[in-house]
Amino acid sequence: MYKSEYLTVRVMDPTDAIEYEPVETVDKMLWLLDVYDLHAGCFTGAHRFFLNNYHALHSRIPGCIPRWSKTMLAWVVLLQHLEPAFEHDKQWACAHGIYVGDPATFTVTQLITALDVLSMQWHRAREWDATKLRKYLHCVWSSARKWTLHMHPAMDRGEKQGEHWKMKPVDIVACMSRYYWFHQTLEQLTWFEEKLVEPEPSFWSTWIARGERHLVVRKFRDTLSASVWMDRLHYGDMEIASHKQLGEGMSAYAALYKRQPVCLLQELQQAVSYGSMDAMQPILQTVQMHMIRTHFQNNHQMDFVKFFVCMERDAWKHRDALTGSMVPILLQQFGSFALLHDGVIRARGPLSVVFPEWVRVAQKPHGIDLEYLHGQLFTPPVEETVHKFELPL
Repeated sequence: MYKSEYLTVRVMDPTDAIEYEPVETVDKMLWLLDVYDLHAGCFTGAHRFFLNNYHALHSRIPGCIPRWSKTMLAWVVLLQHLEPAFEHDKQWACAHGIYVGDPATFTVTQLITALDVLSMQWHRAREWDATKLRKYLHCVWSSARKWTLHMHPAMDRGEKQGEHWKMKPVDIVACMSRYYWFHQTLEQLTWFEEKLVEPEPSFWSTWIARGERHLVVRKFRDTLSASVWMDRLHYGDMEIASHKQLGEGMSAYAALYKRQPVCLLQELQQAVSYGSMDAMQPILQTVQMHMIRTHFQNNHQMDFVKFFVCMERDAWKHRDALTGSMVPILLQQFGSFALLHDGVIRARGPLSVVFPEWVRVAQKPHGIDLEYLHGQLFTPPVEETVHKFELPL
């Protein structure tokens, strides 16, 4: 018999839904049922529950609901409490290349296309007007609500059940996963206070150019490829690609193969395996991070990425550790990086800006002596002079 604490604290109104958050899986399922029955007013609690339990509940539901996960049930409850609205700035959406039509009249195909477009452009979202972006996203979620919660007499893509049509589970996953990752990445920007400082001049270009010698080493390129495939995945692609094998893992390369044109994947594979630095400009940040990683492995026997970098996809499970971190950390955010030091964001930009600042503020992190690296980055390189001597005949 299941042990359940929830039976003594049942959710009876929206206030209860916000104040109480279940811990055990059985309690979470009972919480979802009660919140669903309230019909309205619990969006804040349902939204928080969905973000906090997205990964924990992403597993198959045993029984008679094939291709459904527990997270999808939480998504349905969230949509139940979402107030639909379709007000948005069309000109703003067109200017940023994310407009595919009026969300109020979206077909399912247009809805999925709009989400794909947003996912491909999401690395630019930090530069967009936050208010207009959230309004446009709300229109998209409102369309997802219409197609997900109700049966329809006709659909452009879906599954027929009796005389009506319903949305395919994989399309529900496409909406659900984008909702999570869009909100998760935007929320990460609010975790820490920003006090940006003017970066000191450095000799980054000279220092990183030395790393190009690693391109002739096959092992370097092989390990680089694993990072490239993960960075090239758009948000939601992994969940969509792996939905048919829910509960089993899938490599980033396999997900890319399913979600993106094969010709683009082959071109990227060619650049990673044999290309020069010029050919790898689209993945420059990933290549440079791998060069930094190799430098630390060779000189300090430590994995720089494992100890001093937090990738955007992994930040959700490291928030508490980041808040109390005793060493400076590089946070990956929206295609660039931020320097977190003493709980405050000190710098933002590409690695050419953020990494030298990390070296400058780091004080023997985990016992590593960075004096030599500091000298390489901030001391002018010595120019070698060649003297020619002419011997008398």
